[in-house]
Amino acid sequence: MKRALAVLLATVIVVLGTRAIVRSLASDETKIRWTLEALVEGYNEGDVGDTVRPIAGDWRHEGYGFDRDDVRGKLIAEFFQDRDPKTKQLTRRVALDDDTIEIEVAGELATLTFDAGFERVKDDLWTEVWRARIEADLERGDSGWLIHRTRHTDLLNTPLSR
Repeated sequence: MKRALAVLLATVIVVLGTRAIVRSLASDETKIRWTLEALVEGYNEGDVGDTVRPIAGDWRHEGYGFDRDDVRGKLIAEFFQDRDPKTKQLTRRVALDDDTIEIEVAGELATLTFDAGFERVKDDLWTEVWRARIEADLERGDSGWLIHRTRHTDLLNTPLSR
């Protein structure tokens, strides 16, 4: 029993150590891509924490008067209300267009540009209701890359509210 526990503990340590090494050796571009992917995954799973974690406390979206706390509040409401009454599954998601992701790093600053499609489900059919090109300014901090400023261009001439 003690031997099995020791092997299990050693395996966990090796896995976590390997992950830490891989993360520390990754390029800034890769780290920013992972940050974006975690944000999108959090949004699609209804996880407010994962969605807002990479957004800095002083974040602003150009042309709009809302801040990080406004986004957090809106997401909490959306994640509770935008669910199928029968299945309790979320009725919206976002899909990144991986081919459009551009990352430029200049020291402690970076820019990120990508296209994203926002989709809603009705009668088991997902439909894109909004598509935007999103640009973000990031800064490297103690906890990694954080998004400080964003702006968007509507690609389908639709209103911001999806």
